[in-house]
Amino acid sequence: MFFSFRSDDAANRQHRLVLFTTSAIEIDDLLDAVQEYCECNSPPDGIDLITPEPYADACRAATTSERFFARMPAISRQLNTPAVRIQGFGIGGLARSNDRTSEIIQTGLVTLYRRHNGMIEATAVHHYVKPSLRHCSAFLRTGNVMINGPEIEFIAACCLPFVPELMSRIYCDTGAIHAIAYAILRLLALFGDDRTQSVVTSFGSYRLLKELRFTDASRALVLISASTSGELSKQLREVEPRFRNPQILTIYYLGDNAENENHICDLLYHAERNGDELFKDPKLLCRCLSDVSRRIDSSSNTRPLPARRSECLCGTDSRDRCPSSLSRFLEHLWDNALTPNYADPHSGTSSKDLFVDLERAFADSAFLGVARWRSRFETLVAHAVSLDTRRIVCLDDPASQHLTDRVRDYCVSLGKSVPVLSFGELQQNLSDHTQIGGATLVVASAFATGRQLLGVAQTLRYAQATGALNYAIGLVRPNDREVLRDGAASRTETMALTNTAFMSLIGSFFPSRRPDKENSWQREMKVLSDLDSPAPVLDLTACRDRTGGFIGDSGSA
Repeated sequence: MFFSFRSDDAANRQHRLVLFTTSAIEIDDLLDAVQEYCECNSPPDGIDLITPEPYADACRAATTSERFFARMPAISRQLNTPAVRIQGFGIGGLARSNDRTSEIIQTGLVTLYRRHNGMIEATAVHHYVKPSLRHCSAFLRTGNVMINGPEIEFIAACCLPFVPELMSRIYCDTGAIHAIAYAILRLLALFGDDRTQSVVTSFGSYRLLKELRFTDASRALVLISASTSGELSKQLREVEPRFRNPQILTIYYLGDNAENENHICDLLYHAERNGDELFKDPKLLCRCLSDVSRRIDSSSNTRPLPARRSECLCGTDSRDRCPSSLSRFLEHLWDNALTPNYADPHSGTSSKDLFVDLERAFADSAFLGVARWRSRFETLVAHAVSLDTRRIVCLDDPASQHLTDRVRDYCVSLGKSVPVLSFGELQQNLSDHTQIGGATLVVASAFATGRQLLGVAQTLRYAQATGALNYAIGLVRPNDREVLRDGAASRTETMALTNTAFMSLIGSFFPSRRPDKENSWQREMKVLSDLDSPAPVLDLTACRDRTGGFIGDSGSA
């Protein structure tokens, strides 16, 4: 019923929740939407409710009712109920009439593209051929975004300002976005507009461009799902001169010269507009890769099997290639906190395949500039630090102490002073640190096997009389899901409680390191040594440019 997303109000420095709907709302549905958001995110400072004008009065009545004000403090976890702003739109749709509306439109469309993976990237042994017959490593598929009704209608509302006054046709470059065209007609019908009788037709992108006869071209709206060059709109005007630039609308545009392309969302990276995560403009492949890898029509649904990557021989910087084959988890760490083939100076000859420098990551209050970590940290502390939290128990390693500093900074920002106690101090004077009431927050930099946290839970069985415990973990990196499930369960079952929370900042599944066994680098050398030809000399200091399956252990766990 709602399309919900976060869109901060930069002018007022507020974290705001945006709810978009084109239906008459029930107050319980509205409250449930706010509660669902608050369960996964930090509570908003305010709410923007966007709806067509015919439903605006009903929304105002719902948000000013006694039932709404009675439930909102518990849902939002705030004593002061977040203020709700009702924004009704008319037949002109959502137009960029002011900075706040422009921010909502841009953030909403970018959120949809990220949420539903609008960019399709090639795997190790294939590449894509676009409808323009260009070879590329990735392409934009707006059809992936066509999932939920309210989300599709949000896109349609953003298209309404571009609808011609006497529209009789809507031409789409692909049938995958017909849902947007019909959503436009539904919104027009909601306002009693005669243009609802418009015919929807697909011209198949470049395929039927020169074959299709464009009827009523001067009264048509042309929807292009996505573009990286603006070439399709240019050829449309050449094939049918009656098309004018305002009639041709691109939903998502990712490329240079965006100001020359009529679009509703520019995906190209901008620090304030699209956040810190860079949208990569799909590049054309060099000849050597396009010749050796399998060609896949970007309009097909073919899913080739994974295989070894075909490496480019043209001298391209390997750093430009590597992240495309890494998981999102490793991509954020790649330049900041990873050290392959790491030998711990305190463990003799034992070596770790991969070391995650959590001490460095958590010592930085900005988390090394990784926006995803900062956002998840806000959610973590909002759930882990309760009103009853009276102390923080941190593990004794430096990374846990740095993460505790970040949690303590958050508490100070709320005007809450929470004392910090190291686990070593707790063990030495257990009787002096027994707490009768309130809750204890345990902060640990990492969770691998969970043995150390199990010892903490067993100690706090006696030092926390009420048994109220929360666990805030920086990096969760067990062998598999079973280890994670058993580890989290043992922490809570040790206290025989059901209200114990086990939350983490980042996580992935890493194969365990066994000091008495060979690591992956040594196993590879052994295989090469058994070959008839001499084994090549491996420069392990240059292994940072490789992306094979060599993940082993992580730091601080």
